[in-house]
Amino acid sequence: ILVDFALGILVYRLARTGVFPLSFPRRAATALAALAVAVCLAAVIMRPFLWPEVPRLLALGLPTSILLLAVVALEQGGVYCDSKLVNFLAKCTFAIYLTHWFVNIVSERLVVESGESALVATILLFVTPVIVTYVSVLVYLYAELPLTRYLSDWFPATGRRPT
Repeated sequence: ILVDFALGILVYRLARTGVFPLSFPRRAATALAALAVAVCLAAVIMRPFLWPEVPRLLALGLPTSILLLAVVALEQGGVYCDSKLVNFLAKCTFAIYLTHWFVNIVSERLVVESGESALVATILLFVTPVIVTYVSVLVYLYAELPLTRYLSDWFPATGRRPT
């Protein structure tokens, strides 16, 4: 997981400097980024079925890092979604980061308790992200936002505590 964090920093650095080199044709770069999104998303989704024994870094860390970089590249190339719902969910990403682990533990436990049923695993593969999203929205609305508002009163942008 620490390597995933380092990969995230690398993605940030690459995105900050611009993913698309100026000499690279924009259409080709956009097509390559879209292909990377599709392939990496499929690799992550199919991991439990095709290569469950592959180390986490190779099966999840690298594909999700490439996926993130490709999505950023698409955005830099002018391909993005300007949806209020998507933008709201983007604000919930820290809450997703904090809560997904707990929901995943419950999902994994349900798979184990089901005798590792392929049907249960498949259903949970699609249901778990929905539950993670709902939980993270609740955490964002009822914990993160109020706490952020409260703390911003104590730590304003000037760095001084209000008197």
